[in-house]
Amino acid sequence: MLIKRNDRLAQIVSQLNKKFKRNTTPAVKRFIKVVKRGLFNQNEISGFRDGACSNTVDTASVRDYEAVKWTLKKLNAANYIPGINIGIEAFSTCDIPGRAVYHTVNFAQKAFENHANSSSLPIVGILGPEASSEAEETSAFLSSLSKEYQLYQFLFSATSSNLNDERLSNIVRVIPSDTIQTKVMQHFLKQLEWNYVAVVYENTTYGRTAFEELSSSAKFEGICIAKSFPIEIGITVDFSALQTVLDNLLSNAESQITGVIFFVSTTTASDFLSIVQGRKQGSFFRLMMVFSESIALERSMLKNYDSVSKGTFVTSPPVLEVKEFSNHWNSILSNKTSFLDEYVTNHWLLNVLRKYISCDPFQETCLMPTLQEVSTSENENIFEGYAIVAALLQVNGIKELHSEKCKGSDGICTELRETLHKHKNMLFKKSSREVIFQDVPFHFEKNFSIILNGKNEVLMNGNISAYEVYQYRRCLDKNEDFCLEKVADYGENSLKVLTGRLVDYSDNNNEIQWPNMYKAQCSLGRSCKSCKVENTENDIYFKNGDFFIIGMAPVNTGDLSNPLHCGVIRESNGWECTEAISYAVDDINQNKDVFPNSTIGFIILNSCNQPVLTSKKLLNIMNNGVTLPNGTVVHDVSSRVLGVVAELGSSISQAAAEVLQEFNIVQVAYGSTAAVLSDREEYKYFLRLSTPDTNQAVAMVDISKKLDLKYIQILFSEGTYGEGGRDDVIRAAKSSKVCVANEIIVQENKYSMVLDDLRRNPYAKVVLLFLKSHVVSEVIEVITRSMDAEEFVFIASEAFGTRTEIIENNPKLENSLSLSLEIPLSGNNLKGYIYSKSTEKYYLNPWTRSFLEKKNACFFPGSFDKSSNEQCEKVFDRYNSSDIKYDIWSPFALHAAKVVLNGAYASFRHICGLNSKTICSEYRDNPKRVWEYFQRQNLSLNGVQTSIFDDNGDGNLGHVIYQIKKSRTDPKVLEFVKVGSFSQSTNLNLSRIDTINPTKCPNQKCENYCSLFYNGNVADKQETSNDSSNTGVVVGLSVVAAIFVFSTIALIIYILIIRRGLLKSIQEQEHYVDPTEFSMRNEYLTVVK
Repeated sequence: MLIKRNDRLAQIVSQLNKKFKRNTTPAVKRFIKVVKRGLFNQNEISGFRDGACSNTVDTASVRDYEAVKWTLKKLNAANYIPGINIGIEAFSTCDIPGRAVYHTVNFAQKAFENHANSSSLPIVGILGPEASSEAEETSAFLSSLSKEYQLYQFLFSATSSNLNDERLSNIVRVIPSDTIQTKVMQHFLKQLEWNYVAVVYENTTYGRTAFEELSSSAKFEGICIAKSFPIEIGITVDFSALQTVLDNLLSNAESQITGVIFFVSTTTASDFLSIVQGRKQGSFFRLMMVFSESIALERSMLKNYDSVSKGTFVTSPPVLEVKEFSNHWNSILSNKTSFLDEYVTNHWLLNVLRKYISCDPFQETCLMPTLQEVSTSENENIFEGYAIVAALLQVNGIKELHSEKCKGSDGICTELRETLHKHKNMLFKKSSREVIFQDVPFHFEKNFSIILNGKNEVLMNGNISAYEVYQYRRCLDKNEDFCLEKVADYGENSLKVLTGRLVDYSDNNNEIQWPNMYKAQCSLGRSCKSCKVENTENDIYFKNGDFFIIGMAPVNTGDLSNPLHCGVIRESNGWECTEAISYAVDDINQNKDVFPNSTIGFIILNSCNQPVLTSKKLLNIMNNGVTLPNGTVVHDVSSRVLGVVAELGSSISQAAAEVLQEFNIVQVAYGSTAAVLSDREEYKYFLRLSTPDTNQAVAMVDISKKLDLKYIQILFSEGTYGEGGRDDVIRAAKSSKVCVANEIIVQENKYSMVLDDLRRNPYAKVVLLFLKSHVVSEVIEVITRSMDAEEFVFIASEAFGTRTEIIENNPKLENSLSLSLEIPLSGNNLKGYIYSKSTEKYYLNPWTRSFLEKKNACFFPGSFDKSSNEQCEKVFDRYNSSDIKYDIWSPFALHAAKVVLNGAYASFRHICGLNSKTICSEYRDNPKRVWEYFQRQNLSLNGVQTSIFDDNGDGNLGHVIYQIKKSRTDPKVLEFVKVGSFSQSTNLNLSRIDTINPTKCPNQKCENYCSLFYNGNVADKQETSNDSSNTGVVVGLSVVAAIFVFSTIALIIYILIIRRGLLKSIQEQEHYVDPTEFSMRNEYLTVVK
């Protein structure tokens, strides 16, 4: 097997030699002489063409290699491993993965030679390479070898998250990965209030993975990456491509992009800044930038373009400074003796020195730059510290192995030699432990130790940040110059921003302090639709606890084209209900009235009034727990659910009940009036505060009968609520001898023909409404817009209720009636609870911002829709008013939540016991008993303990009846005036009502029809009101044809009638009038006052 592997390696080496051997231009990307090999990017990355390197030196890479070489010399001089010196061979890669693999294959071949020949110089490991794309390919090759040949690969600058893949088993990485960096960026952008940005990244392993990670995490924080620009890397960076990027940023049609995140090399960053600086000389624009760690805190690069780089941010791992090496580096470049000494083992130093001098340093007459010139020009290099740590960690592994195998003897003992040559995988232990560098002949400025956890990436413990953010700004200690000053520290999953150090710069170079700095956001007057989350299916309002109640509310309407998607946000009976439910829970936790030894959490969902979506959400929570916006998953939720508050819509409550009863969970609805939900065989563990539509329908019909309005129409919504209400009205009407002339079903967003449908029965002037709460306002607006005054009068269900926005500026609704379900909120501080949230900068409730913007036609800072041009101010003030008027269903939602909490506590206390910390099996196994505890709950209403459920678990509070009248103080304003009530116990009670003229059949045929209706012998009169705008041509042609035919027939009939003397009143012969055949007289309803 060994021979075969060696043969294969020989083939690979031969092939790679043909491609790379002839390229002798030095360059480095870092690999380690008991021997240690290093791969370094000594020549600056410029891609490759047939493996060719550029002639530009990568100073940072040369410095990194020098740092490793210096470290090994220091350790050897101190006899760190008794009797053993560690050497290094360095090879250039030029940031070309193929070159890195070529050298790696050679290393692997030498490792096989070690295995066969124990007298050869052992290779103990590899340091590098520097670039993530190189590291990924080289590690993939080495990890594919048998364990005994796998050389450990210590990485100090390759940060791609892909390298955390445990299949790349030979990797030990000492620098934080991009997973941390992108998390830091996400937190930092949020605190800067930047939420509309672009990302420019090099299309390499490093750039792609960093961009993908940031894109994935940023959206959870409401940060929109509006544009992204991958940059292809070749022999040189394509200037025209970078110019195109800038053009697209400045001319973005949706909104100008002012914030840009970069995952690029120093070369690409420098080229882009050069283009920006050139462009800014002829035009005005603002561009704020955040660069990743890949520019290595190169202050000199930013200084070259400081007219556009001032205020720029740079994220970086913590700087691990070793001052002794910094002095050593400066000495090499300023002291000829030092330079000549180190040049022998680091030829790339000559190319670095060329930045300062043009003469030949090997000539006596050539003068070196001064120490001051070097120290002020050389950048702080973040990677050199990690290169030193990687070298130390690798050598420390050999030191531990020497101690274990050689038992105190110096040099390479036989057992150690055997391991060094034949068991490469044993040269370092990745198992969980702490490594403290002792007896090291130099020190870091920060104290830390290395924590190994068996994975590819090590951790650092001690007086050190996990990550840092710097800003290029005026130096804090010398205001006349610009420096990279630290402005944020990241650790323990939180970012501490030093806001006192944050600045921005105006066009005249004046400093702007936080929080008045410019922010990268959607521009004023623009709607950034690409960033608006159209489908809010996954939004969740969550608070953790020992136990949970689940709440649901229709914060959005449904998407009519997809049962799993949401539509627009509702302006009433949605968001406020979520706040009412959360208030009930927070109030309980604060007062400790129930569950005194536990904390109650809540999971509030947006049903979007979609039954299918409701079922999906509940099943997902029961099976998989809750996934929070940051990606965290809260498991084991179903076993901690005490009960559910759901919902307003009857169809939603039905869908929820069908899921919840499978898990034996009791449900309390705050709305949901459909009669079908009274069926306890079908909906076993369901209760509701609202009075069922059966009672409401009886009330509406009783009102009609009492006012002698015996010829009516029904207008109802498609779905459980509307169709159930229609059925209940029909039953009550037949019993009370009230004739229903027509039943018109209304489909959402199809309202244009509703008035025409009503006019088909002009004598049935009273219209009973069973329309869903989120459509009733629109339907009424469409009808009354073209309706004549007093043409129709409405008796509306509780969905109309006392909603002032429906009657505002609509005088045609005068004298109509509505029923309302009401429950008092005395003794509750819901308004104070909501008002207190006005101080929250980032609302915990995910729907607050969208709701308030829609409700008030304004925008908050950071909004993606600023088309209104009005910033939201004092939008919470209505909750600071003494005469606050809540949405109709908010009090019901609050009390339903209290019923769930109190009922759960009562049942939990008796079934599981006060000291139980979990929901016992009996609580789940006997849901009917739990339901009974819920059903027996009373509420304190206006200081009186009130039973709110009947024996079946339906609400028994009844309805309040209102009439719409002119205000006594302002006749131009309509208001709701209470004129009666209805309940099962008291039946109908009416007073103060402005009487409406009776409505009845106009002729005998109508009476015959009604007689058949009472006896149940008429055909279905239901009509579907549809928008016919798409069939205008066909309808128009049909009407023309019909007019011609009917005109001809009418003329013939008229002649016959005249001839026979049979002309009589047509009105007397028809049971109801068809307006398509006869003109209507102005016989509308009148009011007797």
